[in-house]
Amino acid sequence: MSIPIDLSGQVALVTGGGSGIGEAIATTLAQAGAGVAVADLSQESATRVADAIRGCGGKASTPVWSTSPGKNSMSRSRGGICPVRIFLI
Repeated sequence: MSIPIDLSGQVALVTGGGSGIGEAIATTLAQAGAGVAVADLSQESATRVADAIRGCGGKASTPVWSTSPGKNSMSRSRGGICPVRIFLI
């Protein structure tokens, strides 16, 4: 599939990116040139998708979430791609 948009230099955060529609979106964004932070409740699934994107020459990472009281946020992204400009929740 050819993607008619160039997202080179952009970074997208895709929640639910470890399977199904989220995985398809993450893969499509990577094919369009975006770096993708793949977030999922299953760290194993997110890692699998990020590894597949990197295996095809794309940039991908898996976010690390802080669950401390009052600090529920993405604290860093494994793989070092930042800043996020596209959010798909």
